[in-house]
Amino acid sequence: MTIVPHRTSAEVLTSLLRGDTDIGVETYAALKSVIDAGQVRAIASSGSKRSPQQPDVPTLRESGIDAAVDGWNSLVAPAGTPRDVVTFLNSHVRAIVSDPDFQKRMIELGGEPVTGSPEELDARLKSDVAMWASIVKKAGLEPN
Repeated sequence: MTIVPHRTSAEVLTSLLRGDTDIGVETYAALKSVIDAGQVRAIASSGSKRSPQQPDVPTLRESGIDAAVDGWNSLVAPAGTPRDVVTFLNSHVRAIVSDPDFQKRMIELGGEPVTGSPEELDARLKSDVAMWASIVKKAGLEPN
């Protein structure tokens, strides 16, 4: 297999639709419309569990590949932001994300709305950095 790097989701989509590449790795949200239209087919999910939007699509692990990557996005503030400001922002983000209309729309767009505390985000970030550092080391890659 030859790896063909792309800079954007649009490039991945164009390459798949033109037949330039046979397989692509991209977020569900970026490809949702063409998956729904039957122009491309999801063959596996990279997450640790099946996607609620595509419960019939197996995970990589279920497909025999020992890998799982759960993508995420977050709201962050500059280092040194006062704790009361962080707490205020976090409480409002939690309120927005827990709103049923917001949840419904996020799921429609391919996301899985989840909230957490700043401490949980810090732990997740540290865990992901450690995971990727281990993968880089196992692959024998050198940082540039």
